[in-house]
Amino acid sequence: MMSLLFIVSALVAVIVSQASVIEEYNLALDNALFNPEEYICSICIDIIRQVSHGHATYDELCDHYHACKIFDESFAQDVAGKETSKDCEGHYRSTCEDRGYCMKGEYKKWRHSAESNDLAASSSLNLRVAKAYGARGRDKIRISVISNHTISNSLFTYSKPFQYRWTQFYLNTGVVSVTAGVVNQYNIDGQAVKVYVPKDDEGTRGVIIADPCFQSQWVTCKYQTTFDTLNRMTALLNAVNSHDDSHYWMILG
Repeated sequence: MMSLLFIVSALVAVIVSQASVIEEYNLALDNALFNPEEYICSICIDIIRQVSHGHATYDELCDHYHACKIFDESFAQDVAGKETSKDCEGHYRSTCEDRGYCMKGEYKKWRHSAESNDLAASSSLNLRVAKAYGARGRDKIRISVISNHTISNSLFTYSKPFQYRWTQFYLNTGVVSVTAGVVNQYNIDGQAVKVYVPKDDEGTRGVIIADPCFQSQWVTCKYQTTFDTLNRMTALLNAVNSHDDSHYWMILG
């Protein structure tokens, strides 16, 4: 009987010990996967937003993000002691920029370039081609063109301005039929667009990129300057897709 009790006690001890090890491992894994210092800008903005709206306290939020040791005491007192005077994202960000938690104006150069680009000055179509939703069938693709005016074309079933950002531009898009294994040609705004979709049993070649950061607006992009991500990845994709033997490119994440 004593031997049985000893075995049971030993098993319980092993189970408790294993549970403790697993808990410590999961905690270490969480810390390894989520480093609050890399997301400090987004965390700062969210803390101010949530506290301003009365959704949570400063202590609750900094504990939730494991970020209490990152913020200085004056920031904690300001956020915890009063609501911000302006209820807008711009104010939240500028507050975090002033305190050094967000990079001040770091993202404006590339965003201004993207938003102010004069599409009329370019003779090339700002074109996007993608496979249509699976239920539509394998012989369907979606063709989209971004422009600064409505493009009249039977291919497009939707031609309207963007609603939330880039509102000076129009999205012209539609789902069209395509024949696999041959070059399909469409005429859009006076230009010939050629699209090739491989047959079901034909091999394909493409480029897959995983989360290429190139600026630190929300998350710290540690190697954006070292790798010159925006310019080099753009050059890479242009080089690859300048040949007929490449069928696609995509971003994972």
